[in-house]
Amino acid sequence: MIGRDAVVAKSALDDPAWDYVALGHVHRHQSLNEDHQPPIVYAGSLERIDFGEEGDPKGFCWVELPSAGSDAETKWEFVRVNARPFVTIRADVREEGEPLKALERAIAGYHVEGAVARLIVKLRAEQEPALRDYAVRDLLSAAYTIGGISREVERKARVRLGDQAPEEMTDSELLERYLEVKETPKERIAALLEHAEGIFRQDH
Repeated sequence: MIGRDAVVAKSALDDPAWDYVALGHVHRHQSLNEDHQPPIVYAGSLERIDFGEEGDPKGFCWVELPSAGSDAETKWEFVRVNARPFVTIRADVREEGEPLKALERAIAGYHVEGAVARLIVKLRAEQEPALRDYAVRDLLSAAYTIGGISREVERKARVRLGDQAPEEMTDSELLERYLEVKETPKERIAALLEHAEGIFRQDH
């Protein structure tokens, strides 16, 4: 089937004519008929293919079919295998003075050896130079492969000028907005504006 999957009603499979219904294609292991007969089972895949399967157990089904003409029930069990793990590492270093060391500590809390690992890190814009790609990848060197490094950068919102264009604002208004962006204390802003007024008058 190209472009669409075949759909079969469960009622068509839940029939005593069958001893066991083995389903494929779907990667997640699941039993569709609970403990009833016949078992209708997706064995699932033996390996994970992406991070959507990160928490899924992987394995195969061991099935014992009844002999021909027997009234015995089919017995089956899911046998887990040691599939390669996928590990998502989430770290928030926005409040850290040394973000690379903080990230190293965060990664140490995960078992990444031999795994497909991806990193999602939250940081401030001014911390970006400290988290160079090569340095971050070095922290993940024990992983089998790196599935991605995602940076969620927090940037300070700029103060908008509203409906006014900069050329429509006075020197004092522009200076006041600039000081607000720099998070200057209000008392300091008032003092600076008072001193600036004398300079602005001299210029004019």
